[in-house]
Amino acid sequence: MKKFFGITTLVSVIVLLLLMVSATVTGRILGQAISVDLFYASALFMTCTIVAAVSGTVWFCLNVSRKPVTAILHIGMLVIIAGALVSRYCSVNGRMHLREGETADWFASDDGMKTELPFPVTLRMFDVAYHDKSDAIRSCSSHVSIYGNQGVISMNRPFRYKGYRFYQSGFDDDRAGTFLLVGHDPVGITVVFCGYALVLVAMILFWFKSDTGFRASLKRLKQNSIGRFNLPPMIRRITLACAWLLLFTLTWLLGLRWYVSGHVPMTDSYEMMLLIGWTSMVITTIFGRKHTFVIPLGLVLGGVSVLVAFISRPTAAEPLNPILDSPLLAFHVACMMVAYTLFGLMALCSLAGLRAFRPEARVYLADVSHMALYPALFMLVLGTILGSFWGNISWGSYWQWDPKETWALITVLVYSMAIHTRSMPKFRDNRFFNRYIVLSFITVLVTYFGVNLLLGGIHSYV
Repeated sequence: MKKFFGITTLVSVIVLLLLMVSATVTGRILGQAISVDLFYASALFMTCTIVAAVSGTVWFCLNVSRKPVTAILHIGMLVIIAGALVSRYCSVNGRMHLREGETADWFASDDGMKTELPFPVTLRMFDVAYHDKSDAIRSCSSHVSIYGNQGVISMNRPFRYKGYRFYQSGFDDDRAGTFLLVGHDPVGITVVFCGYALVLVAMILFWFKSDTGFRASLKRLKQNSIGRFNLPPMIRRITLACAWLLLFTLTWLLGLRWYVSGHVPMTDSYEMMLLIGWTSMVITTIFGRKHTFVIPLGLVLGGVSVLVAFISRPTAAEPLNPILDSPLLAFHVACMMVAYTLFGLMALCSLAGLRAFRPEARVYLADVSHMALYPALFMLVLGTILGSFWGNISWGSYWQWDPKETWALITVLVYSMAIHTRSMPKFRDNRFFNRYIVLSFITVLVTYFGVNLLLGGIHSYV
């Protein structure tokens, strides 16, 4: 019985992964709307989602006992799926256009139907502000009135009225008209965000548990001193000095761009690659003193990141795009970059483990990757949740099946399998684990480079 539900869950998740990969490619060729209809809204996708949730729940109840933190985590995921289903079948979303002084009591829904509003909306004034000494738009605001209740709608600042949400989407060329996104999904959003809260609570409580895979890996690392790679003292000092020099250089460069642009340097591919290089150097200088093998791996990752940044051509420090003007920018991007950096270091570590001659060294490097897997995965989940919350504020939806969002979810699911060592004993094999971690890094590369260069989408500017 346990095996049946375990296999059913695994097969359902694999099918979902294949559908999501196919959907992102199809969306690039035929368009996002067609991709949504063919895949995400298909009966097969819904069936696999429900089957994975139900069979996974049954399997969990049969295999796990007295693990409240794990239970909270999985309950949170079930709540998220339930909320997504409510949003899928009960929400109404669309778009409306207003000119200054015009009143409308309807909007065009996403399916092209005219949908009545239970109240009239009047555009009193539309305003566009520019950055100092620049033609770049700093913000645009729609001043509306509903039964005498006045509100302002701008990027990352929606207006809510009786369960309806209005988001700034665009404007007319003459700056006298506005396009607004309209959404009505009070139940689905609430349920999904409750699920997010449960997942975050479980992630926090996880670090206080003593019987986790993370603690076990950490304990084995402390005991297995034989398998450590200890660089010769002279080489260690030279490489560590190089790491500090690169860290100082990147800190100066990012700080300079922050000062010139007036915002955190996290807005384009060039800055993102510099940030990954900077993050890898921070990790290298912190952990390199005790685990000297981290230093060359960190230098490889940091050097490649900087090289890619300059190959992609340095961009001028420019004013912030209005849609990025949010405090969530720094938190969301920082979480994703830390996760990507840790995944990169894990891939290099596991690759070294596959090439190691001594068995104890292979075990040691596998334990290092396994230990890093938990903070990397948790940072990726946290960054994805923050991105979902931000999307709900700026784009009117917490999830749009954009290629970047979809591949982030694919990455979460792929790496999540590796932490299930009790239910999937194959991951206890160090060689299999190292191979899996190396191959899983492909999802990270596609999430960042593949989406930006090939798949496009609303995240393609980063």
